[in-house]
Formats: sequence, C-alpha cells, structure tokens
Amino acid sequence: MYFVRSYSHIFTLIEYSLWKGLLAQFVNLQRTFNWNFADVFVMLISMAFKFRLKQMTNRVKALSRIQVMDVNLFRSVRRDYEKLSDLCSTINKRISLIVIVCFSLNMFFILLQLFNSLKKIDNTTEKVYFYMSFGLILLRATCLCILGGEMYEEWKNIAIYLFSIQSSAYNMEAERFITEVISNKLVLSGKNFFHVTRNLILQIAGATVTYELVLIQFYSEALLQVNY
Repeated sequence: MYFVRSYSHIFTLIEYSLWKGLLAQFVNLQRTFNWNFADVFVMLISMAFKFRLKQMTNRVKALSRIQVMDVNLFRSVRRDYEKLSDLCSTINKRISLIVIVCFSLNMFFILLQLFNSLKKIDNTTEKVYFYMSFGLILLRATCLCILGGEMYEEWKNIAIYLFSIQSSAYNMEAERFITEVISNKLVLSGKNFFHVTRNLILQIAGATVTYELVLIQFYSEALLQVNY
C-alpha cells in the first residue's frame, strides 16, 4: 500500500510488484540525495575558489600601495589572474548544468509549497511539517545564492583595489590587468543564462511571485470549472 500510494504515477501505468516498488524507492532516495547535496557541492566549489581569489586580492591590495613602477611585478600578478580566469571557465563548463538543476529544483519546490499553502490544513502535525519544510527550502535557496556568490563578491574586491593603484606606479601592465579584470567576471553561471550572485535572491523572489500568481489564476479557474 505504501509503494502504490507513494508512486501512484508509476503503478497506474504498470503492474505493481515488490521488486518494482523497491526499485522506485531506491531511485527516489538517490534523487533526494542528489538534490540535497548538489547545492552543498556548488557552495563548496564557490567557497574554495573564493579562497584562491582572496589570495589574489591580498596581492593586488599590496600592489595598490606601491609607489614605484614595477612592470614585472604587475605582469606576474596579471598572469596568475589569467590562470584563475581559465580555472573559472573550466569550472563553469563542468558544473553549469548542476547549477541550473539546483536553482530549477529549488524554484520548483518553493512554488509547490506556496501552491500547497492555498489548501486548508487542519492537522497540527501537517502544519508544523509544512512550515518547517518550506522554511528549510527558503534557507537552502538563500544560502545557495549567498555562498555561491562569494566568488563574485571577491572578484569585485580585486577590481576595487586595482582602481586605487597609485598614479606613480601605473604602467602598461597595470592597464592590461585592469582591462582583463573588467572584461572577465569570475562568477559561477548556469550556462550563461544567469550568474550566481547575492542579487539573484531578489530576482528569484520576483520570479516566484510572478509564477505563483499564474498558478493561483489557473487554480481559481479550475475551481470555477469544477463548481460549474
């Protein structure tokens, strides 16, 4: 009964048997595991890369205080930045789909929980479960934006220190370095459809309100048709 009720979308199409129920349960556990820890994976990647960028920020900060022109020193730091830029491109190529899946699933479950909130819940246990699960989903989406955007925030610090270089130390390599930093943002992206920054929280909130209004409209129309 548990398998049939939990996976009614499967066993209405195919005949039920115990091994099929166990297989469906195993696949569901794998999907749940992947959904939960894919977000953590993206956060850890961003935090690890932020640590490397922090080292670069400290070097650029030291350069901004130098008052003597040193072309070789700027060239060395710029080449190290190019390596970080290549590493960021490689990371985005490898995990862009994971980033899209993480945000898509979070958006889906946020919308689902908001839609379920339209239904009346009388059971106290169900109410507690609903608010806890909804709060945890919001917390995870928020942490994904904040921790996933650590790369971008640290990249902005590099740009700030570069623009504060002493005029006496400014040279051609410094100009090349500034141009390269401005033209190459170091940030996680979802196949360049969006960038993972802290401001993405506001964009998700706006999109959630829009989609939820659409769901409410369809839900109201469906109720009118049923009553009619």
